[in-house]
Amino acid sequence: MDDADCRGLTRNKWREHAFEFAFRCWWPVEPDVGRVAHGVSSRVDRLKCLGNAVVPQQVYPILKAIADIETGRTEAVG
Repeated sequence: MDDADCRGLTRNKWREHAFEFAFRCWWPVEPDVGRVAHGVSSRVDRLKCLGNAVVPQQVYPILKAIADIETGRTEAVG
């Protein structure tokens, strides 16, 4: 955006600009985004289960492999 910080405006124009922004509501109307999934039974419970599905035992091999590569403790493959 050109002159987004209003540096090129005269003092009076800057005041008008600041006044306009001070009293304007940034989002006058909420966007039409559905926040409720109608027709999906037990959605909250399903999401909780998905969040709890990743346990440290699943992530450990991945993190260990990364740590081995970073510290140079890898074995030649192949």
